[in-house]
Amino acid sequence: MDNEKKTKSAPSEQHRADAISRPESSDLANQLERFQERMELADPDAGLPIGDRLINKSIEAVGVACLAVIFVLILSSTLGRYVWNQPLIWGEEVVLGIIPWLVATGMFLSARRRRLVTVEFVSSRFSPQVARVVSIFGQLISLFVFSYIAVASYRYFSFFGRDPTPYLGVPKGLSTSAYIFCGGATAIAFGIALIRNLRTQVEGSTDR
Repeated sequence: MDNEKKTKSAPSEQHRADAISRPESSDLANQLERFQERMELADPDAGLPIGDRLINKSIEAVGVACLAVIFVLILSSTLGRYVWNQPLIWGEEVVLGIIPWLVATGMFLSARRRRLVTVEFVSSRFSPQVARVVSIFGQLISLFVFSYIAVASYRYFSFFGRDPTPYLGVPKGLSTSAYIFCGGATAIAFGIALIRNLRTQVEGSTDR
């Protein structure tokens, strides 16, 4: 009889523990969700000098305009094909030409706003000194990589930039020049971040 009482009481204790832990886990999930919403709605350029804010907002406006044009063209082409049986034969060509500019503006803003993908599980375990050295090394590598992308894109542009597109006949360089902007502007962004990071480190060492 005692064994049966123990077996009956064990599940009830387990249910009680689950009932206590569920509100805590749900509260944590709600807190994380609210924190994520605040991060998404917050101004990513808050606290920056007016010059940096102007550059970021201008490039962001270009990216939003590219996305809006892509949406309108895809919607118009879809409606024209399935509703009026008159698709925009040049719509896909324009969309494919705008996508590189959308990617370029996003890449530039990600570098400017430090929103690139990072492995926080690893980086959070670094000490501040090690994290600063790793950051400088990463910015230096990124500077060289995107500089190489800019140079390689310019070579490609110089060879094939004047080739016309099949439907509209506009030069393909209007689209491929986005890779030059992406490489050059992002390299400059990493270079500025590297200089500021080094300046902060030097000022911190002199204050000591």
